[in-house]
Formats: sequence, structure tokens, C-alpha cells
Amino acid sequence: MKRMITVFFFCLISIGSWATDPDGIRQIKGTITDADTSDPLARCNIYIKGKDFGTVSNNAGEFVLKVPKEHQDGILVISSIGYQNFEKPILELPKGRIDVKLKQAAVILDEVIIPDVDAIIIAALNKKEQNYPDDYNVMTSFYREVVKRNRSYVEVSQGVLNISKSPYNNNLKDKLGIVLGGKSENYKKGDTLAFKVMGGPNVMLLLDIVKNPGVVLDHGMMINYEYNLHGVEMIDGRRNYVIHFKPKLDYDSPLYSGIIYIDEKSLAIAGLKFGYDEYNLKWAAAMMIKKQPTWVKITPTKTNYEVKYRETNGKWYLDYVRNEIEMKCNRKKRLFSSTFNSVSEMVVTEKNLTIDPGLTRKNTSRMYDIFSDKVVGFSNDAYWENYSIIQPEEDLRKALAKIERKTRE
Repeated sequence: MKRMITVFFFCLISIGSWATDPDGIRQIKGTITDADTSDPLARCNIYIKGKDFGTVSNNAGEFVLKVPKEHQDGILVISSIGYQNFEKPILELPKGRIDVKLKQAAVILDEVIIPDVDAIIIAALNKKEQNYPDDYNVMTSFYREVVKRNRSYVEVSQGVLNISKSPYNNNLKDKLGIVLGGKSENYKKGDTLAFKVMGGPNVMLLLDIVKNPGVVLDHGMMINYEYNLHGVEMIDGRRNYVIHFKPKLDYDSPLYSGIIYIDEKSLAIAGLKFGYDEYNLKWAAAMMIKKQPTWVKITPTKTNYEVKYRETNGKWYLDYVRNEIEMKCNRKKRLFSSTFNSVSEMVVTEKNLTIDPGLTRKNTSRMYDIFSDKVVGFSNDAYWENYSIIQPEEDLRKALAKIERKTRE
């Protein structure tokens, strides 16, 4: 039996630019947009060339990167799938916020030699041990978990994590511990229904599909999928095969549909976007909902997962993971239903650290933990000290400010 890549949820009854820091850290803030349309570009990679730290842009294309003093003579790189890289020495960046406009990169697939799609995927899987780290790696990451009910934010949890990442050539589990954390919640006094996410950042590690192939990239599961080559895209200045996949109709358990990005030169899996379609969501519901009140019917309506890797010195490392789930809750004797939407994001801000990850019984996060219950209090900008974070969008900033005011009242 192949292991499923699942995300666990509880539905519970509940009552009730430039800036310089004193230690020399510099903040580079800015906004990234499409050069032709001026549309904001979300989830762009922002990092220092050849270095082991970075961040991503939010849905509004905004970002903030904190650069240690020893790397301030480096080159800032901003990249996004299908776009040309932006590269500029940090010392040449203007003071204040920077506005970066990325130009689309057109790539034409060789019209004469069309590679065999299945052969590309098999070769990528066979080169896993060559392309990914074969020793332990200590990473720091920023994690945010946001829950909305209908259009209102009801819970925001976020934290800085230390990760002990096990080698890709074995089946040992990754471990993580909370370094800093905070949460804010906006459930009203009369609420009887709350939405809780089980697993939190551990799910992000499970979604490292290269290490945990499950039913997505396992050799034995390929027979159950149809693969189609949809051309080539530029990612971080490198050509990548874009392969769409979907389940065959004669399979009797839930399977995913999505896109695999495979680096043309190294055949490393550079990223995936996938989720359940409407048909497979019905099959997957029992796995996703772990607990619910008897007087509520919960139906999953949307799932989206995204995983990205980034190459440094010939090895590909986990860089970014996003997990979005939407659930519709119908309560008995209620005319209107509630829709809960949960978005979790984790970006690896530093890797190849020489520090002890500091995993203790108290701070270690486990799969059965609810992250929002494990962290307490809420944070301001200073709380994150010199750690890079995912910049919150404007509407989230407003919601947090509103929640904070209510808490003080």
C-alpha cells in the first residue's frame, strides 16, 4: 500500500527597501510586478546569489529580505517561473523600497527532438540521490498559517522554525522545533464552531515530494497517471520541462492532478503544483477530516499544494511549500453554511547552518500537534528580530491590527 500525501484537519467545537538594524543587518524591501501587465508576482524567490538564505514575495508581490553584514557585497537575485532573473549588486540598489519589473522569458521547445515524458520523470527519480543532499542539513524557516471563515480572518499563527533535514537517500523523518512564535485569533464569544489545522509545519515537510513520493512521484504509481509535456519554462535562469499529469480513470483511490517542473540540465525536480480535482476530492474527504461534530457536515471544496526547490552549489534544497485547503461546513437547522479556508506557507530562509537545531521536548513540533495551540501571544515587527519572513498582504495587516485592538479592549 503506497503512502498517501494527506493533510489533516480538526473541526472542533469551541466555546468561547533599505533599513539598517543596530547589529548591521540590512533590510531590502520592495515590490515585484510583471513588466508588461504591472500585475503583482506572488511567490517569487528572493535571495543572494550563491548563498544559502532567502525569502519569497507575498500575493501582492511584496517582500522583505534581511541581509547579514558579511553578505552585503553580494548580488540580489529575484526569480519567478517563466520570467527572466533580476540580478543586481546589493551595494548598487537605491535606498528605500525598490520596484522590480520582471520580463517574461520565452523558451521554444526543440521542434526536432521531443523527449519521452515518462523517461524524463524516471530519470529524475533515479537521480534523486545525486541531485539532493546526502547528509543532514540544519535549516531555519518562517511558517505562517492563516484561517478564514467566509471573508473574515479568524486565526493567524506564525513562527520561526529550526529544521533538522535528513538525507534524501534514506527514509528517516525530518524534525523541527519552534524558535519563535505567535498567534492571533478572532473567534467571537458566541461561536460554536472553530477550524483547526493538525500537523502544521510538519505537513510542509511531508509535502517535500522528492523525499516523500507517496502517490505523486513513486515509481510504482506512474502507471496510474497520464503525463504530457507542455513545453519549457525558465526558472532561475535555467530551462525546465513543464509536465502536466492527471490520474487515469480506472484507478480506485484518490490521485492528484498537477504540474511537475524538471530542470533540463540536471534532471532535478525543481518544483510541483498539484491538488485533488472535484472527483478525487470526494474520495479524499475521509482522509482529510479527522474529527468533526455530529451536527456538522464538512465537505472539502478545494486543495492546492505547491513545492519549490532551489539549487545551490550543485545540490537542490527544499525552498518553499504552500498548502491551501477549503472546507464547506453545513450545520443542521442552519440556513446558511460557512466556508473555511486555510493557507499555510513555509519558506526556508537559511540552510546549511552549523548550529545545533536545539530540538527539545518542549519546542519540538509533531504531526499530531495543532500549531496555533502550541504558540502563544502575538508579535510585532521587532519580534522577528533579524529573521526574514513572508511579508503579509495589506488586507492581512489590517485584519491583524483590528484583532490586536480588540484584544487590548
